[in-house]
Amino acid sequence: MSCVLALSFHPAFYPPKSGGEERLYNIYNNLSRHFKVKLITFTYPNAKNSVERVNHNESFTEIRIPKTKLNAVFHHLINRCSDIKECSAVVTSLESRFNRNFKKVLEGEIENADTIIFVYPFLYTVPGRLLNGKKIIYESHNLEYELMKEAFSNSLLGKLLLAYVFYLEKSLSTKSSFIFAVSEENKAKFSSLYGIGRNKVYVSPNGVNPDVYNSLFKENSSLSGSRICAFIGSYHPPNIEAIENIAEIACKMPDTLFYVAGNVSQYFVSSNLVEKTDLDVHSILSPQKVTLADGFYGVEYWNSVPTVWCMPEFRIKVPETVESLELKAYSPDNKTLKARIGSRSDSFSLKAGWNPVKIKDLKDKSPDILFGCEPFKNDTRSLGVAVQEIRYSENGNTFKFDLNQGSNQLYALKNAKNVIFLGRVSDEEKQALYRVADIALNPMTSGSGTNIKMLDYMAAGLPVVSTSVGARGLNLENYENAIICDIPDFPVRINQILSDSKLYSKISSNGRRTVEDNFDWSKIASEMVKVLGQT
Repeated sequence: MSCVLALSFHPAFYPPKSGGEERLYNIYNNLSRHFKVKLITFTYPNAKNSVERVNHNESFTEIRIPKTKLNAVFHHLINRCSDIKECSAVVTSLESRFNRNFKKVLEGEIENADTIIFVYPFLYTVPGRLLNGKKIIYESHNLEYELMKEAFSNSLLGKLLLAYVFYLEKSLSTKSSFIFAVSEENKAKFSSLYGIGRNKVYVSPNGVNPDVYNSLFKENSSLSGSRICAFIGSYHPPNIEAIENIAEIACKMPDTLFYVAGNVSQYFVSSNLVEKTDLDVHSILSPQKVTLADGFYGVEYWNSVPTVWCMPEFRIKVPETVESLELKAYSPDNKTLKARIGSRSDSFSLKAGWNPVKIKDLKDKSPDILFGCEPFKNDTRSLGVAVQEIRYSENGNTFKFDLNQGSNQLYALKNAKNVIFLGRVSDEEKQALYRVADIALNPMTSGSGTNIKMLDYMAAGLPVVSTSVGARGLNLENYENAIICDIPDFPVRINQILSDSKLYSKISSNGRRTVEDNFDWSKIASEMVKVLGQT
């Protein structure tokens, strides 16, 4: 079995939480049925700066390189000198030139590899001497220069970084034996922008695992009448623009709810563009027993461990069957943390650092536990304590709350209160969202490549209303397997499909058939294997 070494600036987390992670994991997991795959990625920093090895299966090993303080320095400089919203790919590219762990792991693994696949151009910082005699392949997710052009063109630093990306992508495209592009459109752009022969570029589209959505497709093939539209997206400038478009649409449709899931919510929460909403989360998702109801920031990772900062006042909801609740809480200074359960009040003296906080005798008490402490003032945010672990007991058994599953806090846009942010969601919560929604939206006005969310929507049986940019590269036919229109026409098209059950069922069924026939990850990887074997 020949060996493939792939390099990506982000990890192949499982389960995936973004389109990039989903493609990365599924492509190389499927390729590992035919090749011995090693994947080198960059991940969150850790205290010991230790490299992590993840064995996804017997033939697929991922080696995760922790980012260093240099990564934070680059981020700080770019944020100070430009208005660029997201630059982690470029920053990781710059860091890779200095990261000792990356260099050491790369030199150890590249010797045994027959083929080197660069997933994105950002790690094409490898010394040329290490690539001599190797087959070089560029497995692109986007045309990165084109994707970044608008966001990086508003400052001198941004233009310099953009020129750097152009240089990397053109150099890699020229050096590669061949390129995988996600669409015919991107294939043509590689040829026109970088002068690459079209016979050197093979289309390898984005995909989905349709079987995951079998039960949802059966449920969503007919109208439910709930008037709920769904959108899911990562923290990515084109997704931020899409939310701004959804706000415009929502203002014209006050009787319709627009649920937004994914890390894209972080931009609007941190920019103070949202407000709390009393909408019952239990009617939207399938939450865990414990709910972080109010007063929490987004999930961060401290030494790869999920951690959530709390505001000086925060609220946790528990059902009456829970007997006790225990937190592992970090306090930046000495303070008193108070917890109010109904008429009862408990106090905890916290020292600077990590502290156990255990609340007993909760059964049959108030479902709300209200916490309060003095704010920590040496930060731009108003902070109370940070929580890294939550455990609760029920019927004599102890359970751990998974902070990765999202805090279940709900926010609404201030200028469009029917746009509700669900935050980062688990796979189970995403399926619950798709179950209650009638329609999925993709009002993208910028971006490159293809949107995996479109394939998720269609696999789940949700009719999609999208712009032509959102549907790019998928060869969809308007009013057959999706509705494709401009942003001003979205309200009319959404109302049309919500009032026409025959049209709804037709688009639902045709969309599902499209992904089964053309966008199944296993089929896509099989076609890639044929190309890899021929060249």
